[in-house]
Amino acid sequence: MRQNDRGHQRGYESRPQTQYAVMTDYYDARNQLKKEVFVDWPKEVANSIRISRTNMRRAYDFVAAMRFRIQMGDDPASVLPSGMGQLSRFVQYQAGRDRAWQEARDFFNTQINAVGTDGHKFEGFYQLFQSVMAYLRR
Repeated sequence: MRQNDRGHQRGYESRPQTQYAVMTDYYDARNQLKKEVFVDWPKEVANSIRISRTNMRRAYDFVAAMRFRIQMGDDPASVLPSGMGQLSRFVQYQAGRDRAWQEARDFFNTQINAVGTDGHKFEGFYQLFQSVMAYLRR
């Protein structure tokens, strides 16, 4: 059986495409994180990507390490380019190995492009990703 046939049988191609670009507007008009960052979007992402928390943990560790460095005083402009590049490479590699990661790759690529080197946007992404981790299956 060809790999494409297996993916179709598992239902990877039949799910509707999630609009991750909408999930990059983390803050409201008062510059507070939106409720959607903690409840609505994480549920949608977790249901779309269908990757276990254990498998997603390495990607989360990259993001948490970047946040820690920024909280310790490192300039986001020096931390984020290399850190987000490392995250991107990891996700691309995983998507090449496992078809289930292709949807996760789309989520991450959208977030990486939205954050750039902006520490404030990175914090929004971190909060979203942390919430996604809570909704993932074990």
